[in-house]
Amino acid sequence: MMRPPHAIRVAVDTGGTFTDLQIFDERSGETYELKTPTTPEDPSLGLANGLTAAAERFGFALGDIDSVTHGTTIATNALLQRKLPRGALIATEGFTDILEIGRHVRKDVYSLAPEVRPPLIARRDRFGLVERMDASGDVSAPIDFAALHNIAERIAEQKIATIAVCLINAHANPAHEIAVGDWLKERFPEIPVSLSSEISPEIREYERSSTVALNALLRPIVETYISNLAERLREIGVEALLYIIQSNGGVCSPEIAAAEPVRLFLSGPSGGAAAARHISARRGEPNMIAIDIGGTSTDVSIIRDGAIADTSESEIEGYALRLPMIEIRTIGAGGGSITELASGGQLRVGPASAGADPGPAAYGKGGSAPTVTDAHIVLGRLDPGSFFKGEMAIDGELARRAIEANIAEPLGISPEEAADGLTQLASVNMANAIRLSLFEKGMDPLDFSLLSFGGGGGLHAVQIAEEIGIGRILFPRATSTLSAYGLLWSHMVHDFVTACFAPAREAAGRVGDILTQLTEEARRRLTDDGVPAEDRDIQTAFDLRYRGQAFELTVGAAAGPPTEEMLERAIADFHQLHEQRYAYCQPEATVDLVAVRVRAVGLIRKTAASFQLGGAARPAGSRDVYLDGAWRNIAVHDYDALRPDSSLAGPAIIEQPYTTIFVPGGWHARATEDGDVQAERAS
Repeated sequence: MMRPPHAIRVAVDTGGTFTDLQIFDERSGETYELKTPTTPEDPSLGLANGLTAAAERFGFALGDIDSVTHGTTIATNALLQRKLPRGALIATEGFTDILEIGRHVRKDVYSLAPEVRPPLIARRDRFGLVERMDASGDVSAPIDFAALHNIAERIAEQKIATIAVCLINAHANPAHEIAVGDWLKERFPEIPVSLSSEISPEIREYERSSTVALNALLRPIVETYISNLAERLREIGVEALLYIIQSNGGVCSPEIAAAEPVRLFLSGPSGGAAAARHISARRGEPNMIAIDIGGTSTDVSIIRDGAIADTSESEIEGYALRLPMIEIRTIGAGGGSITELASGGQLRVGPASAGADPGPAAYGKGGSAPTVTDAHIVLGRLDPGSFFKGEMAIDGELARRAIEANIAEPLGISPEEAADGLTQLASVNMANAIRLSLFEKGMDPLDFSLLSFGGGGGLHAVQIAEEIGIGRILFPRATSTLSAYGLLWSHMVHDFVTACFAPAREAAGRVGDILTQLTEEARRRLTDDGVPAEDRDIQTAFDLRYRGQAFELTVGAAAGPPTEEMLERAIADFHQLHEQRYAYCQPEATVDLVAVRVRAVGLIRKTAASFQLGGAARPAGSRDVYLDGAWRNIAVHDYDALRPDSSLAGPAIIEQPYTTIFVPGGWHARATEDGDVQAERAS
């Protein structure tokens, strides 16, 4: 494809409430941001609306767009709302109940009512197939194709929309899964078939079954969405390269996203984590806590020593997921979080959200439940007249009525007191998510600064910092749309893994063969992506554990062919990581290798963006804000009028186009040369 004369790169992060856009003009080096309401009934419509509005506002043609990088919540929302098609699971005979058995984990051990977690695929749609691979990958029982034919007849009768195949020990030898998959694709060319050996070729049968079942159930939804999105882009005249962001922080082609949609969980939040890593490098601050406070949720990721931790095992809505992804903790707390009184008068914030429609009560779309955004309006921290630069109508009286009727009157307090308590509780919930992210890894909050972004980040950051004892906060430029900004700088990323069980010190030979195979596969994938050889980066990691342990840690390895020295270095790093994570290590114990991982990174060459802070000088305004139990008149500053290193003493408010930064008393803030706002606790 020929590059358009004015190359425009666009990143779009579709959230539960707003769709965020970052536009980068490679010719001028300038970036622009835009927020539009998400269209939950069809998110591709909100994306197309945002592109059209951006072209009109910033003066470029839609045909000038060179690439669109998209972070989407389509997979997450489909699972959360249980809007999944009817799917079938074909498993080795005797293993069809594994989705229900799981790990026998009860999260609330003292509850009198057992946890209800419906299986991803109903019992009537799970079929046992006579076949067997043993743990070493040798055939114990061949495939019974007559039984497979009978299963296919039942699938046809029940109008199954998608099929998952997970056969025992397929991670050791996928031959049976491949044969069954080929047979099914020939029998049902119109039904997508997902194989566990292609999606998650790792140990642990339940996690592998759950992952491939999720992938199968999401395929019809994501395939339809990507097809609709491509059609909408064509309709509005956008003929650009389309990239989809994955949970591992890298992008992939629409074709891979449609075939492996399970890799799209946390697609949007991973853009924020990528931006945080970019900012950490730009500022030379290796340790940062990134907190993204949006309309529906809050996402926490940790940058330590300049890197964000990956995890190979996670959980989505109680369902196991075994895939490489950025380690992000998500809670249901954001600007649209609904507040209610539980039994006994206990105040509860979230996880339910008013979303984009009807949204908070102040939006005037019929919402009557009080939200965190309504509370900030009642407290005067958000100005209805300047919300979204005055382009979005906000009714402050509706916000006040919602809080008064639902919270203040039942508790016998004023609306201001209710709103103040509501925002503090939301901040405490967010701070707790940070505590868990740090403490479970043996990290000290005092070693970190706080990087706050998202539409609600500026309103809660200082309360969160004070709650966990952090004395410095960074509000990056384009605070509200930073996740979309992170998408602009993402690269192609593909992950490959092979199970390998052996003592680590004796595995150099086996590891060499595996790395050769995985590296060749990685290079083929990057070749298919059109990535030139000079823009490729192949990374290696090992899953290691002490003998007798049930779970392992992933340790990065030096580049190059495997040697005894390479494995010894990895073992030493494993001991160190184990001590940091669990407060002990056993250097004398045998360390076993569990899996070999290869990550293929295709670097997408990008022009650096420029930035200049300081628009036309404007005097600071002021408004009344409810603080410490009373109304006070405080200064309100326009972000665009700030000068580098200009210092502002709290209490004060800094207004950006799509967000507001609240600096309480005892803190001061200053602008930096890069356009960031840095807040510090006064000495």
